[in-house]
Amino acid sequence: MKLSKNEEVARMILGDDIVFPDEIAEARGLSYTDAKLKHFADTMPSEEALRWCKANGYAIVAGPPSPMGLLEVRSLKSEHFYSKAGGWYEGYAFGNDDKAQTEWLAIRKEPVPNSFNQNWNEQLRLLSKDEQVPNAGEMSWFITTFYEVRGVRLFEKVYVRTSSVASGGDCVGVGDFDEDGLNVNNYWDDNRNYNIGLAASRQSFSVNVKYPRKGGYFI
Repeated sequence: MKLSKNEEVARMILGDDIVFPDEIAEARGLSYTDAKLKHFADTMPSEEALRWCKANGYAIVAGPPSPMGLLEVRSLKSEHFYSKAGGWYEGYAFGNDDKAQTEWLAIRKEPVPNSFNQNWNEQLRLLSKDEQVPNAGEMSWFITTFYEVRGVRLFEKVYVRTSSVASGGDCVGVGDFDEDGLNVNNYWDDNRNYNIGLAASRQSFSVNVKYPRKGGYFI
């Protein structure tokens, strides 16, 4: 079935930077129900939002058929991760609880500009009013799915902080997605590092999701 009458417009604006459920189903061996496909059709981003994404270096990827945390994403194809099993993060709640939802997910394909050599609080000030910080589940789904469908490795040589937290309440970082797989690390929020930037997603694409952080909520 066609995703929506706006699919052609979306492809015209974003080209390969939009990934539809049928492409994901074929590449990842997953299945979306007719109801889920209708939901994606009904919630297709507006032309204005699509053009905003294009102008700001974003890609849009359909979420999984059911919500998935980082560990569930890893279980789909463990070779996409540096730690094929276990790993330091297996015992932390964010690995299961911070999920990519069954919604359109719009994420910047590169770290937020000028976010390197900045600590967490300094990085947050760089976000626009339309942006928020995605969690580790969203980033792992986005990165590995974009690679599965498009064959392009995003965040291949850099890390980005996410809104997920681990020991001591510090942010979880993901990245360095080379042939050895996606790395998941835990850097102190106060660290300033040349290869640790900030991840960003478009707020209005996930308005029902809240990410608790030390300063309140990203919504």
